[in-house]
Amino acid sequence: MSHSNHSPRFIARGLLALAAAVGLTAGAGIMPASAAPPGDQDTSVARAVQSAAKPGGGKPGPSTTVAYVALGDSYTAGQGAGPYLDTTCYRSTTSSYPIFADTLNSRVDLKTNQACSGASTSDIPAQLSALPATVDPSTVGLVTLTVGGIDAGSNQVATACPNGTVTQACIDLLTLTSAEQADLTTKLTGAYKAVKAKFPKAKVVAAGYPRFFTGIYLFTDFPRRLNASIDTLDSVIKSAATANGVTFVDVRDEFNGHEIGSFSGQWINYGSTDPNEDFHPNASGYRYGYYQALVNDRVLP
Repeated sequence: MSHSNHSPRFIARGLLALAAAVGLTAGAGIMPASAAPPGDQDTSVARAVQSAAKPGGGKPGPSTTVAYVALGDSYTAGQGAGPYLDTTCYRSTTSSYPIFADTLNSRVDLKTNQACSGASTSDIPAQLSALPATVDPSTVGLVTLTVGGIDAGSNQVATACPNGTVTQACIDLLTLTSAEQADLTTKLTGAYKAVKAKFPKAKVVAAGYPRFFTGIYLFTDFPRRLNASIDTLDSVIKSAATANGVTFVDVRDEFNGHEIGSFSGQWINYGSTDPNEDFHPNASGYRYGYYQALVNDRVLP
């Protein structure tokens, strides 16, 4: 597959068009993000975390904290849970899962988040080269990243599956062949090795991706196929991570029942004012999905 267009606007707007095609609009009977319970609002979650964070006004001394670096794509940048530092990388200023880790765990000291919307495995070396001068790689004890979605063709879904139509091109894109899985494994292996070489003392953690749909949408062909494609992608990421001494964290259990179509608190955006936020977690998704998965899998200090 070709993966030439990494634009976050291309990806999000294409997926938004698909959302409309399969009924993912505020008028479709599913609670829109703006009507979500207060506990699921991005700002409410961020404020609650900030008010409860770091009693006593700070972290322990350097000898008891673990230096932490975050890398990868939009799911580590925090796209979907603004406000943002900029609209190129969509790094959230309050609600990415690395920020929650830094805020809620007194032993985690986030040094930098280099993750950027649209990043593929080929972008990881550049992120490593762009570390601030204040970060000493030899002292970093924890690195997390999400990467692989762009490599697998997430930026081509709108073209291959126009308006949610399951064409043969759509089926081909959403079905990772053995050869494509092997190619992705090679790319992930290169990225993981580069990270481990840069941070020789760090625990390196690769997080997967959540399924997008639940509820009534599972009766529709396209959402089922897209969910299945994410399952395959997560399986490849897990295998590549395990083979390279990288810890894999599966977020699907935490997101289960909170995907698009949920009536119990939806943690994935759709119909957002900014279409670039669609099909990304909101603050609740990053807090109770991604961050909680790190806690549940005991990868944090």
